[in-house]
Amino acid sequence: MPTPTSEEPASNARALVGERQVWITTDEAAVPTLSATLKTLNAPVTLGASKNGVATMRVRESQLLVLSAALHEANHRCGGFVTHDSEAEAVAALEPASLNPSATVVTYTVDNTAVVNTLLASLTASNVSA
Repeated sequence: MPTPTSEEPASNARALVGERQVWITTDEAAVPTLSATLKTLNAPVTLGASKNGVATMRVRESQLLVLSAALHEANHRCGGFVTHDSEAEAVAALEPASLNPSATVVTYTVDNTAVVNTLLASLTASNVSA
């Protein structure tokens, strides 16, 4: 059982036992909204690492819909976080994805004038907005 902290009363610590917990990554600007929402639920606020404006938090899986709704209401946006199965996975997500050096870079040109002109001739405002 987790050890209760000042922000995690013993009753809430007991409620965590057996309930699936996940880690989320979100932008740091969302942390106050998420923290306030967790506090209204008498839930622990467990902040993890942060880097480059992205923060990690541990939450109960059952709270994800409430947290998403809070961000939508307070910040007028959808979602606002990504879930991860472990703290290590969330922390790894703080690092930018490396470029794959073996990926092939494709260079191209639009050089088929006859096809482009034929297609442009059939282009009308009504079939673009449909």
